[in-house]
Amino acid sequence: NERKVDAEYRAKSGGAEETSAANLPTPDEIKAALLAQTMTAVGRLRRKGFVARTVTVKFRDGNFQTKTRALSLPQATDLRDDVYKAVLSIYEKEAASLGPTRLLGDSSSRLGFPGEVVL
Repeated sequence: NERKVDAEYRAKSGGAEETSAANLPTPDEIKAALLAQTMTAVGRLRRKGFVARTVTVKFRDGNFQTKTRALSLPQATDLRDDVYKAVLSIYEKEAASLGPTRLLGDSSSRLGFPGEVVL
């Protein structure tokens, strides 16, 4: 086999998650934490030159019950506002079933480069 080996590693996903010292009891506190994580995650995505097509949010309550939900975007993006809108959309669908939240995670996947078709 004479094919050249590509030693470049290409990330498949990236994000941020944080466990709070205490439960986040209100929707406003949860949304603020999600915004901070989105800013961190999108900053990492941009520094590496990626755009993402799927956004995933993880919620864990004080009883350690975990929910993970994902949303595919119409097109790949590295724009904080687009990613945060998707994160909020996921949160709003789950908010009624969530109590005080201990851990929040925000990640992006189906990564590609700007101008590349990301399926």
